[in-house]
Amino acid sequence: MSCKCGCGCGGEEKKNCGHEHDHNHKNDHNHGHDHDHGGGIELKEVVLLLVSAVLFVVSFLVTDGVSRWVLIAAAAVSGYETVIEAAKSIVKLELDETVLMTIAVIAAFFLGEYSEAAMVAILFKLGEMAEELAVSKSRRSIKALLDIRPEKAVLVKNGEFCEVDAGTVAVGSEIIVRTGDRVPLDAVVLEGSCDADCSALTGESEPRQIGAGDEVLSGMIVIGGSLRCRTTRKFEDSASSKIIEIAEKAQENKGTAEKLISKFAKIYTPLVMVLAVLLAVLPPLFALGEFETWIYRALVFLVASCPCALVISIPLTFFSGVGRCSRAGLLLKGSKFINVLAVADSIAFDKTGTLTSGEHRVSAVFAADGRTEAEVLQLAAAVESFSSHPIAKAIIKAADGADTSGIEKVKELPGVGVMAEADGKEILCGGAKMLAASALSAEGLPQNGIYVAENGRVIGCIVTEDVLRSDAKDIICRLRSIGMKRIIMLTGDTSEKAKTTAKSMGITEVFSGLFPAEKVEKVEKLKTTGKGVIYVGDGINDAPVLAAADVGIAVGGGSDAAIEAADAALLAGSLSPLSEAILIARRARLVAYTNIVFALSVKALVLILGALGYAPMWAAIFADVGVMALSVLNAATVLVYRKK
Repeated sequence: MSCKCGCGCGGEEKKNCGHEHDHNHKNDHNHGHDHDHGGGIELKEVVLLLVSAVLFVVSFLVTDGVSRWVLIAAAAVSGYETVIEAAKSIVKLELDETVLMTIAVIAAFFLGEYSEAAMVAILFKLGEMAEELAVSKSRRSIKALLDIRPEKAVLVKNGEFCEVDAGTVAVGSEIIVRTGDRVPLDAVVLEGSCDADCSALTGESEPRQIGAGDEVLSGMIVIGGSLRCRTTRKFEDSASSKIIEIAEKAQENKGTAEKLISKFAKIYTPLVMVLAVLLAVLPPLFALGEFETWIYRALVFLVASCPCALVISIPLTFFSGVGRCSRAGLLLKGSKFINVLAVADSIAFDKTGTLTSGEHRVSAVFAADGRTEAEVLQLAAAVESFSSHPIAKAIIKAADGADTSGIEKVKELPGVGVMAEADGKEILCGGAKMLAASALSAEGLPQNGIYVAENGRVIGCIVTEDVLRSDAKDIICRLRSIGMKRIIMLTGDTSEKAKTTAKSMGITEVFSGLFPAEKVEKVEKLKTTGKGVIYVGDGINDAPVLAAADVGIAVGGGSDAAIEAADAALLAGSLSPLSEAILIARRARLVAYTNIVFALSVKALVLILGALGYAPMWAAIFADVGVMALSVLNAATVLVYRKK
């Protein structure tokens, strides 16, 4: 069967044919995601790591002669892939941490420290798997974002309504958007009025009033009405598509925070290898001794320089930081973010749902025309009790319920307000559009609020506000106390509401009325002026900027898209762990650098003595095994760190 209206939906010619026959097939976008497992750890890797661990344990239960071969097998099973990667890096002249790890294992074998060699290989592989798991989770952010973009549109063609793929709708086409549906494409309203939930795009907590002539954006949800619209942009150019595109680009362009061990390896590995070769070759060439003597000294030099302490302790320090942050209430998706979190000097917050709870409450009631505030509030509550609007619920709560006796002929005006009769008097309750539509004057009353009118005269105004999170003001103070230089609010809400909220918490830098792309621009600019930017948000509209920030932190309980796009998540939905997590990250970074300085200092001393022939092999072994043990113990202190 084919649709006679020509839309190609596959159904018969019927009004609202999109509801007469169900399109159960998935479109190309969704279908592709159904099979996306997001990468992650392969079963083979888990099995190999478990086999290595079992072999390591078995080595302590057998004789020394057998133990050696068991440990060699354990190191080979867990480290063979790393050795292959190291070989590739050497060919490319890129001496990274895989080369460093390979040298550590070979040197440990040379010393006869077979258990150490196996332990280095196993721990290194475990760290790589932990990183891989964290990265694979963050890659699912784009899939979650697709929920804000409708794939279908109800097209008006030849007087008929037909459901089609939104991607096939041309600019200038007429579409219908019903109550509860998301707007599929950017458009201008031709007929109808409603409230529109814009939280997916701007994070605004209050629905926006929409009427003829207004612009609607893809991703908005229509509440309490239906709209007939003319599309103004193609599907791929509409607002929700742009949010997805921005998030994708932000994930691609976001420079991967290079691990500290990687930075260290690029310098340390080639330096040690070159010095060892020079030590073995140059002195004999200048008749300063036999080749055998200097080759032995070069081996002592190489053994002493073995980076086991750093290969193990540096990743362990950052893994300990991740674990300690998790206990504090902040789950990081990888140890690499510890270093970035430690150095960041700017933090930006979303407003609605992050610094505020997203719920409304009545903050003030103003009376006029000889009425009292209580009368205005009670009358508004009685009329608004017939509305499902979030602000209506706040008014009813402030009035401790509503007395609806005497209220009749109630009519909700989508996008405008509520009309009713009370004891024979006409009552209007709504926002600024109601005043304009009814030609009413609210002189002397606040400009933003819910107005109450009786028989054509405004008798009062009710102002509502977002409820601040209980810990929001406290966390701002604590962030300042630990030296955070810039604390900023980035919000899609109106300037007046944003400034009011910011002032109540002591935030002086506020940017309001921002769309997702504009938030990303602000964060990118901040990144050029400081050491690092943390962004904290909770909504779907925050996903692009969470991906773009140096460290994006999602508030638990927010949207799945935000949590997936972020680098970290506040587990309990509380902001309190932020300052503690930053202090933990700073502690972990300090311990890592302390271990580097300590290890290199001891090794430098032994290397110099070894080169001069004054350091026996036992000193080289201490510079390797002893320093490793002390560095690991220092790394473990991060797990028990307590904030001051």
